[in-house]
Amino acid sequence: MNVVQPFSTRLPASQARELLRRLRDLNLADCPVAIHPNSNVTLDGCLSLDAPVEQGVRYRVRHDDGSLGTFTIECNQTHIDLTSEGRSLSTEIMLDGAGRACAPELGARVAPSCTEPRTIEHFLRRAVRALY
Repeated sequence: MNVVQPFSTRLPASQARELLRRLRDLNLADCPVAIHPNSNVTLDGCLSLDAPVEQGVRYRVRHDDGSLGTFTIECNQTHIDLTSEGRSLSTEIMLDGAGRACAPELGARVAPSCTEPRTIEHFLRRAVRALY
């Protein structure tokens, strides 16, 4: 039986950058994320496609009332930081025994080398929900 060890090591810096690249390159647009039963935030494209990921990944967000904002993701070897319009969340991120980047407070995990858009989108949606 192959048992995956729980969160075990720091996320190598190269994998933190790779994760941010994947989230940036996903470039989700017109993608509603359910926040509450009657409330959504819509991701409207990545604003930092040409910027180095070390400066963070920024998405445009559209709120139910039509107002626009920015959702920012920054990541290093120990934390993932999310910010948007006065909201912020900094939570631990680490590498689990299966080689996935795990953020337990977000309920999200993904292999930084993953190229499957749906898997990366799932991680991003969890991050948005956690912040809002």
